[in-house]
Amino acid sequence: MNKNEIHIGNIIRQKVNQSSLSVAEFAKRINKTRENVYDIFKRSSIDTELLSQISKVLNYDFFKHFNSKEKASEDSKFSEYSDYYAYYDIM
Repeated sequence: MNKNEIHIGNIIRQKVNQSSLSVAEFAKRINKTRENVYDIFKRSSIDTELLSQISKVLNYDFFKHFNSKEKASEDSKFSEYSDYYAYYDIM
């Protein structure tokens, strides 16, 4: 896994561990089994509807991890293109 890739399952696991919820209680609140929750912890990607539900239960915006990665990617593309256009503006 690339160091810039987000492993959402690890982040969810950390937030569950930091919360006052047991895995069993967390599973119940998102209408999943404990086994499903442990499977979620292993995932590097997740359905947005499920992530929204998890965000509500844990009172944490997991989507911000993707927004910051996307923004960094867009910023680097912008920088790449601005160098290109700056070169041709000089000519």
